[in-house]
Amino acid sequence: MASALARFDKIDAVYAHNDPQAHGAYLAAKAEGRGREKTIKFIGIDALPHEGVMYVKQGILTATFQYPTGGKEAIDTGMKILRGEEVPKWITLGTRLFTKENVDEGGLGIPAKGPKRPGLKPDKPRPSKKLKKLTQQ
Repeated sequence: MASALARFDKIDAVYAHNDPQAHGAYLAAKAEGRGREKTIKFIGIDALPHEGVMYVKQGILTATFQYPTGGKEAIDTGMKILRGEEVPKWITLGTRLFTKENVDEGGLGIPAKGPKRPGLKPDKPRPSKKLKKLTQQ
């Protein structure tokens, strides 16, 4: 971040891969001493309560996004497969956006849109023979 600050007079936003990186970019801008930490929008990912959400509340980050891990959906889908049920070919997860305007309400849910492919249908259940043996024991 220090090299970007030295090279560019105007930086509008920093989009970091996680909240600690966004916070580090903020700290670098603050350490520069030109006051640009007040004009650059710092945006992170993860929205952990003790990092991103806290930084948004403190006005350090402009926003943070929370992306679900997909663990619940993977287990639910696995159970459907084991029961021989049809499962969707694609599972698209939503996200949450946390800004100073909505952080106290738990952020804003952004629903998943999913793939736009004509004729996309659920996969037919195809449990393997080995899987069938395991579930029948």
